[in-house]
Amino acid sequence: MALAHTPDSLRIGADRELQQALRACWQRDESFSHTPDQWLAEQFSSLIPHLIQDQRFQPDWEPLLKDAQEAEAQGHKTSVIGPLTYLWFAQAEQGLDKLDLLERLLPAYGEIFGRLAARGVEWVQIDEPILTLDLPLEWRNAFERAYHILQYSPLKKLVATYRGDLKDNLGVAALLPVTGLHIDSVSVPEQLGPVFDRLPTYKVLSLGSASDQVELVQEARARFGDNLLLACA
Repeated sequence: MALAHTPDSLRIGADRELQQALRACWQRDESFSHTPDQWLAEQFSSLIPHLIQDQRFQPDWEPLLKDAQEAEAQGHKTSVIGPLTYLWFAQAEQGLDKLDLLERLLPAYGEIFGRLAARGVEWVQIDEPILTLDLPLEWRNAFERAYHILQYSPLKKLVATYRGDLKDNLGVAALLPVTGLHIDSVSVPEQLGPVFDRLPTYKVLSLGSASDQVELVQEARARFGDNLLLACA
C-alpha cells in the first residue's frame, strides 16, 4: 500500500513493509504504554498512508501479483491488509472522517479480488488486526458494511487477526460474510471457547501455532471438522 506518484491517489494491495510493521506492532511488549497507532506512527511513520478529502485509490498491480505468485509457490495464501485496518492507521487531513472514504476504497479491493480469482487464486487472507482493539461503534458497523459489499467479490476470504482478544468484536468477526476467521490461539487461549460458540461451524476456523493445545484442538476438530485449519497461512 505504497504512495502513488500523484498525491491524491494511493496504490493499495501490496505492501510487505507495512504488513510486517503491523505484525511487529501486535508482537510488541504489552507493557508498552502507547496505543498501536501511536507506536506505528513513531516507529514506521514513513509507511503510514496520508489521506485527503478527494482521495482516490487504485490497486498496485505489479508487486501485488508478484506477491501472489510467490505465496502460491510457497503454498501460502495471498494476504492483503484489510480495508478497515488500512483506514484506521492512515493519517487524515484535518476535518476528514476516514470512514467517509470507505466506499471509495472498497472498489479497489473488489478489483484486486477479481483479478486474483481470474489468475486462479482460490484464497485471500485479509488482515484485520484492529478487530482486537476497543473499536468505536461506527467502526464495528463499518466492518459489517464493508464485508457485505466485498462478499460479492470472488475468492474465498479468510479474515485474520494477529495477537490479542476479539472481546466485544467477536460477534462482528464471527458473522462477517466471509469464508473463515483466523485468530490468535496462543496469547489468549481463553477466547477460544467463546469463538467456538459464536463462529458458525460451516465457516473455516484457522488457529495459528496451536500444536501444544491438544485439548482445545480436539474440541475445535470435533466442532469444525474439516473446516479447522491449524496453521496461519
